[in-house]
Amino acid sequence: MLPGTTCVTEAFVAGLLQVHVRADGTVETLCLDFAGENVPLFDAAELRLAAALLCAYHNSLVRQNIEVRDLCVC
Repeated sequence: MLPGTTCVTEAFVAGLLQVHVRADGTVETLCLDFAGENVPLFDAAELRLAAALLCAYHNSLVRQNIEVRDLCVC
């Protein structure tokens, strides 16, 4: 889970996502909810983009003083 009132780095978010990567580099059942649609992630290379998007979204909310109550990576 990401902190509700603190900006995060892409590396921090990538570290949280890394637990979903199998030994062969594929991703174990992970999707991004984008505009109400689940977009599946298939390999470790896609996690970098996912981490960057999650980081940017989270940090934009924090900068607007909107407390992030639940931005869960599951």
